[in-house]
Amino acid sequence: KIIDQTPKCNDEKVKNEAVRVFIAKIRPDLIQSLIDEEINESDLREYAYDKGLNVEDVLEKEKEKLKKNFSAKADVSLQVTKIQNIRTEKLEKDIHKCNCVADIENTNLKPIKIFYTAQKTEDSSDGVYVETTYELKE
Repeated sequence: KIIDQTPKCNDEKVKNEAVRVFIAKIRPDLIQSLIDEEINESDLREYAYDKGLNVEDVLEKEKEKLKKNFSAKADVSLQVTKIQNIRTEKLEKDIHKCNCVADIENTNLKPIKIFYTAQKTEDSSDGVYVETTYELKE
């Protein structure tokens, strides 16, 4: 009997890797959105003009300071990320690949839909390659 080596969307290894890849992708966006919410450009511009400083330098320094602060906050927020409502959209057994869609479960984020593929690698007996994209849910 031939064992099917096509990964499944709900395999623990696939889900864990999808979450890891998703977090790596969303982390910079999350940090930037936290900075955008926090930074008050008009106050910083006024401060720079009052002190005779270069406005762009003041803005850049403030953004760098906020980036350091929000990096840790983003890491804490993202560590509770899980995948739920997993659906298989397509199985390609000839190339050992599955196409999946699910929801991201994380109360620190807006509702997000994740799309991921998982494919068995040819150079490892238990290797799985996962790619992800995501979109905010309406």
